[in-house]
Amino acid sequence: SLGWLDPKYSGVSFGVPFSNRMIPYTRSWTFNVGLSANYPLDDDLALVGTFNYRLERGGVLDLVTNYDDLDKVDLTAGVEFNHSVRLIGYVNNVSDDRVAQFRFGNGALATSLGRTYGALLSTTF
Repeated sequence: SLGWLDPKYSGVSFGVPFSNRMIPYTRSWTFNVGLSANYPLDDDLALVGTFNYRLERGGVLDLVTNYDDLDKVDLTAGVEFNHSVRLIGYVNNVSDDRVAQFRFGNGALATSLGRTYGALLSTTF
């Protein structure tokens, strides 16, 4: 998916001229792509995996600070047994890209999550 926003103020806000300035906490461009694989090895066993990529560009964090670019890759890989049980390993945010997402009134920043990884066991019934 591809997204484009042009979120700008129009007119005056609280007596301050904000016309044509970007609205804070919005991105100009986003792009997402995902791939999923399910490769059967036999009737009861398959290799499974996913690749997800998210790109965010442009925008402003607050009225004066531009957002840093975000490039995020999430990966999973594992096996599926009997078409119902999956054992998956995952890594989210492979490059450990941490980008400011919000600025608090005291100047502190909240950032996107860094790299996380783990394992998942799931079943369908």
